Amino acid sequence: MSINLAIFAKTYQRPTPEATFCAATDDELRSLHFNYACAGLPALPLKISNEIAAQIQTAASKTQVQFVGVSATYNMIHPDPKVREHGRAALATIAARCGELNMPLISLCTGTHDPDDKWRHHMENDSPESFSMVLKEFEHLLPIAEAYDVHLGIEPETANVINGPERARELLDALQSNRLKIILDPANLFEEATASEVSERIARAVDLLGPELAHVHAKDRTADGRIVPAGQGAVDFGFLVERLRAVSFAGPLVLHGLAETAVPKAVAHLLHSMNL
Repeated sequence: MSINLAIFAKTYQRPTPEATFCAATDDELRSLHFNYACAGLPALPLKISNEIAAQIQTAASKTQVQFVGVSATYNMIHPDPKVREHGRAALATIAARCGELNMPLISLCTGTHDPDDKWRHHMENDSPESFSMVLKEFEHLLPIAEAYDVHLGIEPETANVINGPERARELLDALQSNRLKIILDPANLFEEATASEVSERIARAVDLLGPELAHVHAKDRTADGRIVPAGQGAVDFGFLVERLRAVSFAGPLVLHGLAETAVPKAVAHLLHSMNL
């Protein structure tokens, strides 16, 4: 097995799943991370009808795309318990369809105490109590993953409770579940850094998390902190691929955080970085 390129389906703003998948294949991408917004539903749906599921399945078969995962990102430590309950219920709804749609992983957000933006930092995120809240939330989620034979992927985010590779390792060690996997985004490992510092952080993260890595994101960031398409920032994707191969990573490298118009150039850069 080898590393393959994928993309967030939501990159393409189209009215139907089939149109979305066709847009991806036009960019020579046949592996997608799905979002139910691409099927006209909320990103966290509480109901997925048989008709919608069939529409997604038929479109995937017709366009010959495969799914590397599906989004179910909610704020796992939101201060309002009803928000957390809604997120759990939506995750269960999504998980129940993963088998028939061949979606092997559900992506999550470990959350923040900020009540309005799950990607905004809060001073309480680094507290032991916040880490305990994440552990408690997983007590609800891991049985769902087990019941539907799906993996859960969390992405270390600087603004969330799990804010880096070390914290992710701590979570893995605490939960000891083969249902929990890590989504690594090299652009989340720094806000401002030199190219050599970025590569050092990538090497550290891959070495620390290698066996548990399910996805790696292909988002880029400039040395002064701006998010840009892959190949336009400080992330050395050739070095990243080299480190991933050293730990036998054979999952998807998933493009996101870029406009549709930037996809072809980013794909070309990544293929070059992969020596393909």
